[in-house]
Amino acid sequence: MISANVARYQSDLAKEQLILLQTDEILKAVETMIDEEISCGRTSTVFTAHEEYSKEAFLKVGELLKKEGYHYAFAYDPYDREIIVRLLVSWNEKNPYKEND
Repeated sequence: MISANVARYQSDLAKEQLILLQTDEILKAVETMIDEEISCGRTSTVFTAHEEYSKEAFLKVGELLKKEGYHYAFAYDPYDREIIVRLLVSWNEKNPYKEND
């Protein structure tokens, strides 16, 4: 029988690995979409989640996009503000997702 501390550690580790996997999946899909939209001369794209991704994974993707100079915004499920359903990304000079910018 394992101790409660070990069980919590294993659970936290499994959750973190899932978040990293989901972050990677979302980021790869968004990068592909950005490349396609740039080649068409567009300045934004929208990633719609067709799977259930954790909010933490979306937040990590947002941080990575921001670090690279992209603008982004999340669209939430209208019935549950904890569930992100779309990620809007722009590489326009002006942030289209901020009011009065």
